[in-house]
Amino acid sequence: MTQFRNRAAAILCLVLLLFSFQGCAGYLGDRLKDASEMVEAGAGLSSGVALNVRLTKIAQAGFGSYTGRWAGLKEGSFAAWDETRMEAGFSPFYLHELYRKSETLVDIHHPRPWEPGFRSYLNDQFLLTDRGFCEVGLTLNFLFFGLDAAVDLAEVADFAVGLFGLDLLDDDAYSKTPEELVAMCQSREATRRWRAVRALRRISGEDFGYTVYTVRGEHTSSQVQVRRLWKIWLEKRQKPSGS
Repeated sequence: MTQFRNRAAAILCLVLLLFSFQGCAGYLGDRLKDASEMVEAGAGLSSGVALNVRLTKIAQAGFGSYTGRWAGLKEGSFAAWDETRMEAGFSPFYLHELYRKSETLVDIHHPRPWEPGFRSYLNDQFLLTDRGFCEVGLTLNFLFFGLDAAVDLAEVADFAVGLFGLDLLDDDAYSKTPEELVAMCQSREATRRWRAVRALRRISGEDFGYTVYTVRGEHTSSQVQVRRLWKIWLEKRQKPSGS
């Protein structure tokens, strides 16, 4: 019992030290964000028939398509969005296309035949969608109603190590400076750009219409334009008040 108390005291001291180094508000904000992203659940009024069962992206099966209006807990917040999804196959051969528009979430777009990256990657394991690589969940749509529920194991791990000041998924907003987040928007890796824009949106309430392309390697002209807007935002933020 004494050994357990000593360990608990040591962990508490470490957490208190992290508060002093990172700032209480920022630390709590990032930890609450991590906790809120561990679980997702939503329902939709959408037409179509589809089923997906996933035990991470390397073990999933499904088929079908649907389109409609969805709402629920998504990416750490309660939101509503328009969604069109088409998927079929079983791991490791799983095809997946997603189109999402929302006023409160970052949009997601699968390249159409005339757009960059079309058919560059067909396998869902190489696509950037609203489903995490380590997500365990179920999606069901039948005729005019759909349900979705999932637990992201990577987000669970991110929350756990985040208690000790580590950022496993590199998606914290307040442990980085705005300058660092804007620099991440220039990354060649689409996942880093997406996480940076989401973090910047948490800080500023604005994403300048950024759209995630499911093809990871594409850096579209619209994304480049958003990067310029973030640089302008940063310059204005750095100017002394009244100048």
